[in-house]
Amino acid sequence: MNGAALLLLAATLQAAPAQEPPRQRGFGLALSGGGARGIAHVGVLRALEDNGLRPDSIAATSMGAVVGALYASGLRGPELQRIVESFDWDRLFSGRPERRFVPVTRRLDEMPSLFSLGFQHWKIKLPSAALGDYRVNRFLTRHLAEAGFRAGNDFDRMPIRFRAVAAALDNGDRVVLSKGDLPRAVRASMSIPVFFVPVDWNGRLLVDGGVADNLPVGVARDQGAEVVLAVDVSSPPLTRDEYESITGVASQLSNALTGVQNKTFHQEADFAIRPDLGRHSALDYNDFDLLIARGYEAGLAIVGPLKERLGIPADRVAAPPPVVPPGPELVGRRIATVAVDPTQRFSEKLIRRTFNIPTGVPYDMAKGLNALDKVFATSFFDSAWMRFEPEGDDVRVVLGVKEETTNSLDFAAGYHSADKARGMVRFRNQNVFGLGERFELLWSGSDTTRLVRADLEGDRIPGTFVGYGFHAERRQERPRYFEHGELQGRAGFERETLRAALTRTWKRTHAFEGGVSVGRVETTPETGVPFLENSDQVRSLFARYVWDKLDDLRLPSRGVRIAVQGERSVPGLGADHDYWTASFSGRVARALGRRSALELELFAGVSGLDVPVYDQFRLGGPVLAPGLYEEERWGNQAAGGALTFRFGPMRNLKLLARVGAGGVWDTFGDQTDSLEPGAGLGAVYLTPAGPIAIEWGVQSSGQSRFTFTLGYRGPY
Repeated sequence: MNGAALLLLAATLQAAPAQEPPRQRGFGLALSGGGARGIAHVGVLRALEDNGLRPDSIAATSMGAVVGALYASGLRGPELQRIVESFDWDRLFSGRPERRFVPVTRRLDEMPSLFSLGFQHWKIKLPSAALGDYRVNRFLTRHLAEAGFRAGNDFDRMPIRFRAVAAALDNGDRVVLSKGDLPRAVRASMSIPVFFVPVDWNGRLLVDGGVADNLPVGVARDQGAEVVLAVDVSSPPLTRDEYESITGVASQLSNALTGVQNKTFHQEADFAIRPDLGRHSALDYNDFDLLIARGYEAGLAIVGPLKERLGIPADRVAAPPPVVPPGPELVGRRIATVAVDPTQRFSEKLIRRTFNIPTGVPYDMAKGLNALDKVFATSFFDSAWMRFEPEGDDVRVVLGVKEETTNSLDFAAGYHSADKARGMVRFRNQNVFGLGERFELLWSGSDTTRLVRADLEGDRIPGTFVGYGFHAERRQERPRYFEHGELQGRAGFERETLRAALTRTWKRTHAFEGGVSVGRVETTPETGVPFLENSDQVRSLFARYVWDKLDDLRLPSRGVRIAVQGERSVPGLGADHDYWTASFSGRVARALGRRSALELELFAGVSGLDVPVYDQFRLGGPVLAPGLYEEERWGNQAAGGALTFRFGPMRNLKLLARVGAGGVWDTFGDQTDSLEPGAGLGAVYLTPAGPIAIEWGVQSSGQSRFTFTLGYRGPY
């Protein structure tokens, strides 16, 4: 070949380069916020993965950030769906701690408030947010802390590049989070104003990204995505009849204002889908299967055009596996230091004693979360979270907290068919001397009981493992008195009591209390009640042991609770009566699947010598003796038991059926004839203001009774 031919061949090759195989363009996802509707993102991701598509980057807002971060951490679609479906999302937004982590001495008189006002320096401090975020923080830490630590807090080093979008509370600017603590970044992105406490991010308060950019297509492009798929699960516009109420007007106004801000950052995506979720509420965490299925359908519909645009063979069904970049592992890494963010009112020593993570040992996520649970269960804090920082080859564990107000004024109200209307006002100080001591002043009243009580309790006397309690109360009781099922009238007891006790607890589940009680009781019965008007001096020694592992005091699904207590009236100390009483109560609950539970409840009480009528045992319906009036039977000895089956067809609705038998008697040997069997049916509906319960019980003799309750029972 001559030189001219060679030159011609070279020119031809230069003009027509060899054909390269088509390459996949950078594929990015933009996932919107939408509350519960965001669960549909799971279905979209599964549809893409099942058809050979995995994004190179994800930019997301609010619930989209939760789902997107989980997927970007390296999860496959089935794992992501399992996590989302297995979690109790209703409880996720509850501000109440896990009961098993609350010290047992603080479980003995649980009375949730309907509304609470905080006080600091005698100024009212309203709640920081409508919903608690502790369980949200815990969920994000459990599932995202490891991925963030491995990536060195750089979201570009995650298996899928990730961005969380938030908004600055000071001016509404969009804030794109690309580095830092991954769980806190996602938490900031979902900080819906009013509902959740804003997140302090480098000195700036951040709220939900939907305020500024709910569908962050532009952020996805800034990550280098050449092809962007936008998935919009936001709620449809309100209809006119939906914003004629005060809450509807507020929602419509919020939507209008955020819509204006969103236009600033709006960009068109290459592909956009909006799953058909109807008018499913953003606050309705039910029907996950339907939400995921609708998301899957919407994802399938875009697979073909998306593959064509990306240059991916239509028959490819295996998505490339997530590539986890090399990085330090959090779990198993040696703990170098444990630190607590500065607090204003609570001693760091007190907090560290509760957040008992040791140094020099490998970090264990389950133990770390347990320590976090214990901190939140103190009720000293509105919120608590952890973050993890590399320290050489080790890790630094940092506890972050947002302090609860030291003083609070709590209110509660309700109704019960026996007590009629009732109410409660309670003042609390949770840090009297700086070591977590609690002072409480309580008033409560109903048709049958009025109570004024003051309590001072401490978990430990300095330098010891023993706690203490001082209690003063004035209680007026007007219980109904029955004979042979017929109401005779009301008794009248007015008690004034001072008690001092020492306590010892073990492992948050065992507690022993013993002390002395002094006071007097005035008896003033109505006509028809066979009690004498009298005034008695009370001097007694008492003791109580409690072992409590129930997950819930009112509607438990698992655990055991046993309480044994006794009291000895001591004439040598000035008591007018010489007698003793002892009682046992036990409850065992076991879950039967996800929706059902079986509970066994037992009670037995014995007494001896000269027992005054005001200290007799009282037993009745609706639990231990279905069909009887509450506290209808009085006697020196008592026993009862009930077996209850509960079924939850809906998240907030519990249906129950029970059988029980109970009775009282004056002397041993009479109990066989006194036990009265019965059965009951009922329903409990859980609301933010407390349970609404109705139950019908019937005795074997044919006597029956309805019981209705609205709200929680008082501390009677």
